[in-house]
Amino acid sequence: MSLVSEFSTADDDQTETNGLNIDLSLLWSQLKGKIWLPFMVAILCAALAFLMAKTFIQDSWKANTIIIRHQKNMSSQADIPYLYLQIDFNTIMQTILVRDHLLRVIEQLELSLTPQDLYDSIDISRGNRSDIINITATWQQPEMAVKVSNTVSAVFLESYSSVQNSAARKVNSYFLKELSTSREALITAQQAEANFRQKHNLVSFNEQMISNYHKIQTLEIKYIESQVSTSEKRAKLKATISKLATIPKEIPLETVVAGAALSRISELRETLQLLKLRYTSQNPKVMAMEQKIASFQTNADDKVLTSQTDTKIYGQNPLYLELELEKIHYEFDLYVSDQALADYRLAINNTKDSLLRLNGLRQDYQRHRDQMIEYRNLVSTLEGRVTDSKLALESNISDFEIIEDALPPKYPERSYRKLIAGAAGALGFTISTLVLLARVVFDPSVKTRNDIDPTRLIGILPDKDTVEDCHYSARFRVSSVSRATNK
Repeated sequence: MSLVSEFSTADDDQTETNGLNIDLSLLWSQLKGKIWLPFMVAILCAALAFLMAKTFIQDSWKANTIIIRHQKNMSSQADIPYLYLQIDFNTIMQTILVRDHLLRVIEQLELSLTPQDLYDSIDISRGNRSDIINITATWQQPEMAVKVSNTVSAVFLESYSSVQNSAARKVNSYFLKELSTSREALITAQQAEANFRQKHNLVSFNEQMISNYHKIQTLEIKYIESQVSTSEKRAKLKATISKLATIPKEIPLETVVAGAALSRISELRETLQLLKLRYTSQNPKVMAMEQKIASFQTNADDKVLTSQTDTKIYGQNPLYLELELEKIHYEFDLYVSDQALADYRLAINNTKDSLLRLNGLRQDYQRHRDQMIEYRNLVSTLEGRVTDSKLALESNISDFEIIEDALPPKYPERSYRKLIAGAAGALGFTISTLVLLARVVFDPSVKTRNDIDPTRLIGILPDKDTVEDCHYSARFRVSSVSRATNK
C-alpha cells in the first residue's frame, strides 16, 4: 500500500471529482473569453421581463371607502321581537359582495365585466377591533376605482336596509292591511249599532230602563189607590142598595085642589122645559120631572079632577130617587174605577213587556256594542303596532353610515415590475452560467494532459540494474495494476 501511495501522486493543478478529472487552469482558460455571455443573457432577460411586465401588468389604483356601524341601543319589544334583527358583523361583511350587489354595481356603472371579475377587484376588510368596514376597489383608472368603491358602498347600504327591514316591512305591511280591514269592520259595526238604535227607537238603555221602572212604580201606586177607591165605592154602593130596600118607592106628594090639577101640570111642564134647556134628557132631574108630570097626568085622567074635591097625588119618593141616583153614580164610578184598574194593569203589563223587550234588545245591542268595542280596541292595538314597525324601519336605516367617501389616489399600487425584471435577470444569469460550464466541461474537443499522456498515472519503472529485483518487481506490479485501472 505504501508503494501505491508513493508512486501514484497527481499534478498540483489537476483535480479528481467523482471520477471526473477537471483541470481548473484549462477550465479558466476556456471560460475567460466567454464570461460576458451570462451577464449579457441576464441583461437581456431582465430587459425582456421588464418590457413584458410593462406590457401585461398595468398600473392599478386603489380607492377606499370607510363605513361605520352604529351601536343600536334599542330593546326589542316582547310583542314583536323580530323587528330589530341582530346580525353578526362578519355575516354582514360576507353579504357586501353577493352576486345581486355586484350586478347592480355593473348596471349602474355600465361596466363590461362579469360579477366574478368585479368580485376579484374589490376587497372587504374590517378595522382592527372596531365597527369599521373598509371597501377597497382596485382599478386601472383612479376615477373608476373611486366610483366602484363608492357605488359598492351605496348599494350595500341600500340593500342592507332592505334586508334588515325585510321582516319589519312585512310586519308593517301586514299590520297596515289588518288595520285597514279592522277600520272597515269598525265602521260597519258602528253603522250596525246606529241602525239598531234607530230601528228600535233607542236613546239610552239606562235612562229608558229607569224611566220604565219609575213608570211601573207610579202605575202600581195608582193601581193600589184605584183599588182602594173602588173598594170604597163598592162598599158605598152596597150601603145604598141596602137603604133602597128599606125606603118606599112612592109617597103622597101633595093634595091637589079641584080645578088646580091642570094648572099644576102646566107649571110642571114649563119647569121641565127649563130643565131640558140646562140638562140632557138622561139627567135624573129631567127624568124625575117627566115622571112627576106623567103621575099627575095619570091621576087627572083616572079621577077626572074636574070636581071640587081635593085629591092626593102619589109620586116617587125623593129620598128613594136620591138614593137611586147615588146608586147610579156609584155604579158609574165603580165602572170607571174598574176600567181604570184594567187600564193600570194593562199599562203595568205593557211596561213590564217593554222592560222585557228592552232586556232582549239590550242583549242584542250589547253584542253590537261589544263587537264595536272589540274592533275599536283592535284598531288601537294595530295602530300601535304600525307605529312600532315604522320606528323599526326608520331606526334600521341608520345602522350603517359612510364616514369617508373614496378619494382619487395620488400614486398607483406597486406593480413589482423591477422585481420581476431582477428575478428574470438572475434566473437568466444562473441558467446561462450553468449551461456555459456544462458545455466547457463536457466539450469533447478540449483535451487535458491526462488525455494526451495517460501513462503519467502509472509512474516510471526504475532501472533494473540499479535496484533490487524485489523493488523492481513490486513497482512493475503496481504499474500493471494502475494500467488495468485506467483501462
